[in-house]
Amino acid sequence: MLILAGMVFHVSLDVVHVTQMQSLKQSLSEEASSICPACGEWCEALQLHTVHFSPSMLNRYNAKKFVVLCPTCHEKAHSK
Repeated sequence: MLILAGMVFHVSLDVVHVTQMQSLKQSLSEEASSICPACGEWCEALQLHTVHFSPSMLNRYNAKKFVVLCPTCHEKAHSK
């Protein structure tokens, strides 16, 4: 029973994480009006990029720690 409770808790945390990340991506994409802030190009499918990872659970989903980028700029950001 304890193992089942642990698994349910873990899955619940995953659901919260996915929901928060989708919400961040949507709000930042709407704010950017589908324009990549790095290159200025229009992009229908901006991607969420973590600028700074917060070790604090209370500040983990702060929009200031993320940016949306076009796929090209997102790949460049990871190659630095």
